[in-house]
Amino acid sequence: MTCEEAEVLLLLIGNTITDLLCRKIALKFTAAFTAIGAVLFWRENGNLYNLLPGLVISVLVIGMGVVSRGGIGCGDGLVMAVMALFLDDTRYLFCISAAFLLSFAVSIILFIGKKDRRASFPFVPCLMAGTVIIFLCGS
Repeated sequence: MTCEEAEVLLLLIGNTITDLLCRKIALKFTAAFTAIGAVLFWRENGNLYNLLPGLVISVLVIGMGVVSRGGIGCGDGLVMAVMALFLDDTRYLFCISAAFLLSFAVSIILFIGKKDRRASFPFVPCLMAGTVIIFLCGS
């Protein structure tokens, strides 16, 4: 496991705990990772074009949060944006795709089990699970 992967997992573990307990993102915790990620990104990359895929997806998720009035939280988009600072484009896209697939599976299970279309669940645990799966599956 690389240093960047470990940092992403720490970010996701901390935010998964707060998301499960409080249905919120730990903003100060996430801000600390943003500062660390920005410094490391600038030192190693320096090319802002490498951030475009992550930022575009994050802005879309934040926009969905605003439009849906919290259906998917703006904090989820912030966590995804911070992940983009640590992971390369391919790894980031695989992690986000896995998270959305897991989220879709959980939604189907909740829909079938509860018959409640308004059932909600935190997204960051799906993000963490998808990221762990991608980290374990390949280099």
